[in-house]
Amino acid sequence: MIDYMKEWNYLVDEHSRNLNESEDKIQTLWESYLSHPFQFGYENAGEVKSKYSLHIGSTDREAPDIMLQKGNNILCVIELKRYTLSKNDNFEKQLLNYMTHTDLHLSVGVLICNKLYMYWYDHSQNKSEFLEIPFERNNENGATFVQLFIKENYDEEKIRAFVHEHIHQAQNISAIKNEVTVELIRKLLSEYFSHSYAQDDCDEALSQIPIAIGHSSAGSSYNFAPVQAEDFVARDGKEDVVINGISLPRYRDSATSVQDFVKQTLKTLFDNNLLSTEEIKRLQEKEYCQRTFGIQFPLLQKEWKNCFDGAGKPRYWGYSPSKKIGGFYVCSQWWKHHFSMYDLNIANWLTALEVESNR
Repeated sequence: MIDYMKEWNYLVDEHSRNLNESEDKIQTLWESYLSHPFQFGYENAGEVKSKYSLHIGSTDREAPDIMLQKGNNILCVIELKRYTLSKNDNFEKQLLNYMTHTDLHLSVGVLICNKLYMYWYDHSQNKSEFLEIPFERNNENGATFVQLFIKENYDEEKIRAFVHEHIHQAQNISAIKNEVTVELIRKLLSEYFSHSYAQDDCDEALSQIPIAIGHSSAGSSYNFAPVQAEDFVARDGKEDVVINGISLPRYRDSATSVQDFVKQTLKTLFDNNLLSTEEIKRLQEKEYCQRTFGIQFPLLQKEWKNCFDGAGKPRYWGYSPSKKIGGFYVCSQWWKHHFSMYDLNIANWLTALEVESNR
């Protein structure tokens, strides 16, 4: 069985190694990736078409860098640029011209430069959409790109669903960000705590907690800052939590990703029986995990058949029992631009476990 993430990480390393190479060299490399039997698996002779001439007007000709063909069907066009270059309107226009050419009429295209872009073109509406995939190791979208474009897996409808899903998700995220205000956060926190505490106490506590929402340096997204991790440490002076006599790091170090920290923490908790039956049950509930960690799926799933989203994409690590932690598959959906939020949420969750264990 092909390890899609391993193949994606190989492409990422290749991208880094060949960062300053010419387009001709990059063309040769991608022809080899696509025709390698243990990577994408297309036959070099007839299924990876390079510089195929298209007639434009009466005399002009253009040649797409690569077109993939399976049987008698051309599947998609791939346009390659130097890895140091960023996507621009000209690159996009060139790719779309190929996709909409009367001899091709393709719905799927790929642009590769400093990042990889998957394009879907709806010919009925004369409209294009694309998904941006940075060349970063362990990128889940990158692994899915490999999975979708392998010859034996290639399915245009699955590619369309994948691109649409992520565009829809990005639109939802943007809409939510635009609706979030400091007033809304305080209102929701007040409603949440008022079930357990007097309203005056809630209002006083929240008035002492700094909450700020501001534009990022890019100007297109927002940064939450209810409390920074450093603020939490300063308040109680402890770097670790101690649960039933077992010490665990409250925060990950800079060399550890959120994903790895989550897996390491869960392994310690399960190995030492530090999670109550009730907490394990809650970690299998979507709403609880959204509220506690900020993720969109239950943290734990018992059965692999339940580890897929509505589009059939796996959202959990591993596909064999040996990949389980404490008998469960663990959610893999931790987005890089939310790491600071996850750090705080995980620290708060561990602190709550510590407090509960000392009662």
